[in-house]
Amino acid sequence: MFETSATDGAANVFINNVSIKRTRNDYEIVPGSTETNNSWNPISVIATAADYADLTEEAAKAPRQADGTLPNNGFARLVAGSDLIDKGKKIDSIAFVGIAPDLGPYEFQSPTGLEEYIWTDNEALAYPNPFDKSMTLNVTVAFQYTISTLQGTVLEEGNGENRLSVGEHLNPGLYIVGIKSNTLHRSLKISKRE
Repeated sequence: MFETSATDGAANVFINNVSIKRTRNDYEIVPGSTETNNSWNPISVIATAADYADLTEEAAKAPRQADGTLPNNGFARLVAGSDLIDKGKKIDSIAFVGIAPDLGPYEFQSPTGLEEYIWTDNEALAYPNPFDKSMTLNVTVAFQYTISTLQGTVLEEGNGENRLSVGEHLNPGLYIVGIKSNTLHRSLKISKRE
């Protein structure tokens, strides 16, 4: 499948990929390629169809949505409890959900549509989500934060460094927390429970 070199002459690099069969013989990769942390490399997971909501050809061939994005039909999406969750290798500038990237094409999303926490480039962590009393922001640098309604009205803002509890005075509902500093800018949809 990947038996030719990149057109610019650079070596092909394969990281955090999945092969359900998990054998080196079920795919062809050009010699000299870098293969790191894929399901066929010696790592502590075995990828199976049970790790996915849907792997059917019908789901793979489904038409794109009206805005051009891929269909939201479960194809190649991990299910809760999959051992492929958080087993990937961190790659600079690629965001992920959890303590490490997931193996495969998509990050696992909880059934609520909310990320339980987000950790991007080892710089920012916000948890738990949803939360009852307050949410904790862990950021490796001095930062500013805002909590806004989904319509953009800022309800809470402030500054922090390292660790900060936020959202204590919010009513139950959905909000957006934004974190920014000189080196990062992140946002996350959050939910405060009753």
